[in-house]
Amino acid sequence: MSTHSGLNVMNSSNFLQTALDGTARFLGMKWMGGVDAPIRMPMTSGPNDGHFKVAEDFGRKLARGENLIGQKILED
Repeated sequence: MSTHSGLNVMNSSNFLQTALDGTARFLGMKWMGGVDAPIRMPMTSGPNDGHFKVAEDFGRKLARGENLIGQKILED
């Protein structure tokens, strides 16, 4: 779990996920992916049902050892 600010200025989420992937590889771990959802701020509408659905689906994939796009990464 991580958080960042920037309202996706300069693809800040992509930079964060790239850094987390590199850190995981350095530590001998596997990066499984990430889910973005905005927080409620004056200039955003905050998360919506779609964000929660994506997170729920990703949770099910993680439980099966799959990454964000459904590739089997971890063995049972």
